[in-house]
Amino acid sequence: MKKYSVIWKGKVVCELSRRDIQSDFERGRFGQLHCIKLQDGRELNLPDFLNDPKLEETLEEKLEQSFAPFDFKLFGFVLCGLSFLSFYIYVAVLMYSIFLFASKRKQLAGLIALLGSCIFFAGHAFFKALDISL
Repeated sequence: MKKYSVIWKGKVVCELSRRDIQSDFERGRFGQLHCIKLQDGRELNLPDFLNDPKLEETLEEKLEQSFAPFDFKLFGFVLCGLSFLSFYIYVAVLMYSIFLFASKRKQLAGLIALLGSCIFFAGHAFFKALDISL
């Protein structure tokens, strides 16, 4: 279960699950002036937090949309194309794939790693065949 930070007068009092926060609110341990800190850094007052049962789903969607200005696919494909030129750029492609995998974009991570590997090895073969001895 997800844990949320309960804030009172600007300080974190404890971290509890939604169910525990609900039961403590009903028992009177927490009041309407307590706040809950969400994963994206926003703070909501306790009644607003408890009145929105789909808060986790909407929060996940908003986090996904917050990355919208940055196009992960385009950047990955540009890196893949550049991996034709250098081993170091290929390493950057692999590191970017690991980042994508860790950020739950597994399918895109696999595609970028595979495409980057193919382009890198094609570039390696190309430059090896072009080996001009003076």
